[in-house]
Amino acid sequence: MWYTFAGEKVDRWREIRSEVGQQARDHKYTYRIVLSQEEGRFGPEHYREILEAAGMENGYFVVHLHTEHQHAHAIAFTDCRLRPHDFATMRGRMSAIEKEVGKSMSMGVDKTIGRDRGGEEGREL
Repeated sequence: MWYTFAGEKVDRWREIRSEVGQQARDHKYTYRIVLSQEEGRFGPEHYREILEAAGMENGYFVVHLHTEHQHAHAIAFTDCRLRPHDFATMRGRMSAIEKEVGKSMSMGVDKTIGRDRGGEEGREL
């Protein structure tokens, strides 16, 4: 499942492939970024928050859940070049989210997963 930076779901790469090409032509810079945390389960909203922390507002990302370490691949488009402090900002936000996720998991409930239709926390959707 792919997501836009606005939080919309895109079911297939084919649906956005031509859009990615057009965005790359329309913007000065295209970045391919891997966001990989050591622990915890991040939701799409967490990855979006990390990217937005560095001023990224336009692009797509996909989350890989079934690997040793959950991670996301992002394609971002911008007219401004990212600087080292932008990447440091992303790392800092990721670290803070890892701590938040770890804290909720250590309490016995993974609140990052969401709620099922019955309102119970901690059940994977």
